[in-house]
Amino acid sequence: MLYICLDDINFNNTINELNKEEILQIVNLTKEFKIEDKTSNIVLVLENVEILNSQKNLKKIVKNISKIKKQCLRRKIKIGTQINNQEICLIVKKNIDEINIKTINELNIFINLFQYKSKKEKIEFLYDKACEYLDSMNEKLNYCDFKDDVCISKRKVKKPYHKIIKMGCCYHVNIFSLKKHKLCEYLEDKKCSVQCISCKFFTCADVNIKFKINDILYLKYYFNPIQKLIIKGCVLTPKEKIISLLTLFSI
Repeated sequence: MLYICLDDINFNNTINELNKEEILQIVNLTKEFKIEDKTSNIVLVLENVEILNSQKNLKKIVKNISKIKKQCLRRKIKIGTQINNQEICLIVKKNIDEINIKTINELNIFINLFQYKSKKEKIEFLYDKACEYLDSMNEKLNYCDFKDDVCISKRKVKKPYHKIIKMGCCYHVNIFSLKKHKLCEYLEDKKCSVQCISCKFFTCADVNIKFKINDILYLKYYFNPIQKLIIKGCVLTPKEKIISLLTLFSI
């Protein structure tokens, strides 16, 4: 499901219209809430996007989302409603010019977790969303800067490393013998065929851009420390194996 950002006037008009529906309850993410007996579905609202700049407030919002989802699951209440022919679960009041779209996107992903029942389904959903984000950043920033299959780091390489300069860091590395360096078996047509999240997180010393798990809200608050080590450490590993490990070590 989607979210929408509205200015003051449109936000107030939309809320007033939704309030006319008796079975629909509006829940503010920053306030204490109690789901009413007559409620059959809810829509979440965020009235002040400036609070997203505070980690303390973010943590409180995430906790509220978790509480809301538990209550909705227990009482079989639907999260979301139709607005302009779209299924909307979150309405954001845009009360400043610059809003943190990345954080709002990540909050929306966290909210959408309620659609999945099993731990494995939830983990795979978050895994795929994180990979989509990392792929988009790679495409947008082009930090590896490949030219003729040679990345920014390997263009600096001299003998005896010149034989492994192509395809960047997609190698099984043997620290004792360069001859035993082996190109990743999951590299097909110059692309990863197994969606390895650990490889997507990795950037070498020659790249200034670094990605941290805790910089992605839904990974930070959903996964435990062991799972985060798995996400960072399972390079050159197929998605299915990583998902199995994350599921195994879920609490």
